[in-house]
Amino acid sequence: ALSVAVVARLVGASATGRGMAIVTLGVSLATIAAPSMGALISDWIGWRSAMAMTAGLAALAMLLQFLSLPTLPATASNSLADVFRLTRRRGIQLGMLAILLLMTGHFAGSVYVRPFLEQVTLLTTGPIALALLGFGVAAVIGNVAGGRMADTNIHMALAVTAALMAVAALTLVLWGSRIGVAFGFVT
Repeated sequence: ALSVAVVARLVGASATGRGMAIVTLGVSLATIAAPSMGALISDWIGWRSAMAMTAGLAALAMLLQFLSLPTLPATASNSLADVFRLTRRRGIQLGMLAILLLMTGHFAGSVYVRPFLEQVTLLTTGPIALALLGFGVAAVIGNVAGGRMADTNIHMALAVTAALMAVAALTLVLWGSRIGVAFGFVT
C-alpha cells in the first residue's frame, strides 16, 4: 500500500511509473515461476519443506532489502486524518476507483485462465502450461510498458490498460473456444 510513496522518494516523481513497474515486475516474475517451481519442489521434498524454503527465502529477501535500501526519514509529519482528507478529493477518489477496478479485474480474470483453457478451449496440461507462461511473460512486458506510459501520462496508461483487458476478456468470452484466439488473448 505504501510502495508508490516509497518508490517516488527513491527514484523521484518523474520516474515513479518505471519504479513501480520494477516493483510489480517481481510479482509478475513470481506469477510465471512460483506455481511450477512450488509444485516441483513439493513433489521432491514435501509441501512442509517447500513452505519452509519459501519462508527462508522471504527472510533472506527482507534482510537484503534492509541492508541495501537507504533510510528514508520522514520529511513531514502526517496523521491518519491527513490521509482521510486526501480521499475527499475527486481526483484521488477516481484514481483509487480506477486502480481498484483494474486490479480486481486482473486478479479475478487471472484466477479463471486455467479453468477456462481446460473447460472452454479444451486444452491439455502441456498447452495450458505454455499459455500460462505466455500470460506471465505478457504481464512482465505489460508492467514495463505500462510503467513507461504512466510516467508520460497516467490517465492514458489507465485507459489503455482497461481497454486491453476489456477487449481480451470480451474476445475470450465470444471466441475463446478457438485455440489460436485463446492463446492470443490469454497472453
